[in-house]
Amino acid sequence: MISEACILAGGKSSRMGEDKGMKLLHGKPMIRYVIELLIPCFPTIKISANNPEYNVFGYELLADIIPEKGPMGGIYTALKNSSCNDIFIISCDMPFISGSSLDYMLQRENKSATVAVCNGKIQPLFGIYGKNLIPLLETKIERNQLSMTKFIQEINANLVEINNEDEFLNMNTPEDIPLNPLKGTLPQNNEQTHCPDSPFRGWGGRIQIFGKLTDIFGADNYTIEPAATVSELKEKLEQVFPQLVNYVYLVVINDEIAQENSFIPSDAEVALLPPYSGG
Repeated sequence: MISEACILAGGKSSRMGEDKGMKLLHGKPMIRYVIELLIPCFPTIKISANNPEYNVFGYELLADIIPEKGPMGGIYTALKNSSCNDIFIISCDMPFISGSSLDYMLQRENKSATVAVCNGKIQPLFGIYGKNLIPLLETKIERNQLSMTKFIQEINANLVEINNEDEFLNMNTPEDIPLNPLKGTLPQNNEQTHCPDSPFRGWGGRIQIFGKLTDIFGADNYTIEPAATVSELKEKLEQVFPQLVNYVYLVVINDEIAQENSFIPSDAEVALLPPYSGG
């Protein structure tokens, strides 16, 4: 099972006029949709980017090892910075990719590279790449042979058909940003139906409740269905206990205070605490 994903967000975005991944689409940055897609499937998510603004999402940023080499340079950087044999690569401007397409790809990995193809067009930035490709990528970059399509054809990659053009809408200019959400179906924030066999599906179980929070829960523990991240956990809790919406509380995972985007390991010990005095 592949445990690491990297989002490529290092392009110049010259036609967009601003960083594509940070461009708002129906109220939130495009890259946020991609992050939410990946969270249930990968315990490690990294962002290949030279823009420090991406630090706001709380994931490790990978600056290009060899600058200005396009997507090939980003994939090379991601592989060089990974301890995994294979990593999943996706572009920051793919907010319409569905969980079912991601799951379909992950189930069909069987070569050094497994890449999506839609209606005959190779999609290099939705695929799986192996570390054994590093030497060849280095050679291509040294020779400035940067076409990912040619590279994929040359290595005889495993091509996986995903024939839904809406999932691969080209997002290069402001005019490409759909004003109508029906042009491309945005994934729902609470839709966690993909990666059903992944060990990283999320945590579910008994939460220990402390302090004044026990007045809200009426007990010192509460059992909840699986949630992949702290933010998803809090959303589920606040649906059942609306009093929590305006209440400041801490989520503690394995005795450490967790951030909103923290992934919850399947074997975690989870607790809720009221804020510290003065916090």
